[in-house]
Amino acid sequence: MKFKRQVYLLYAISLLIAVLLYLVFEGTNDMVCNNQNVLYAVNLFVVVVPAVSLFFSYSWDSLAINKKRLAQRKGEAREKLRRQHIIIKILFFVCSLWICTLCYVLASSAHNTKYGVLVALLHGILVFPNFSSLQD
Repeated sequence: MKFKRQVYLLYAISLLIAVLLYLVFEGTNDMVCNNQNVLYAVNLFVVVVPAVSLFFSYSWDSLAINKKRLAQRKGEAREKLRRQHIIIKILFFVCSLWICTLCYVLASSAHNTKYGVLVALLHGILVFPNFSSLQD
């Protein structure tokens, strides 16, 4: 299977699972239950998770260990490592999306959860790979 098709499939599966999480848990009881401490924690968590995952997915190529590993490899091994980096970046997006979706449906009284899901979806757009830089 070509790498481009794998990336599209990974995006489709992650969005499908997020929709299924929403449909399965929508209408269940609110886990916050007017507890201000839990409400604050959920609101903070839904802001921190996408921000941290966005930071790591953007800086993944710039980390010293990844630069060093990429510089040591040549040819096909280098392309394979670059593809692994792309998959890791997408997995940051997937985890962020699923966590924010669960928080959205399980803490319906929290206000920041919908924005967390939107930021996670925006994250998915921003980390979409540029296929022209890869050999297939």
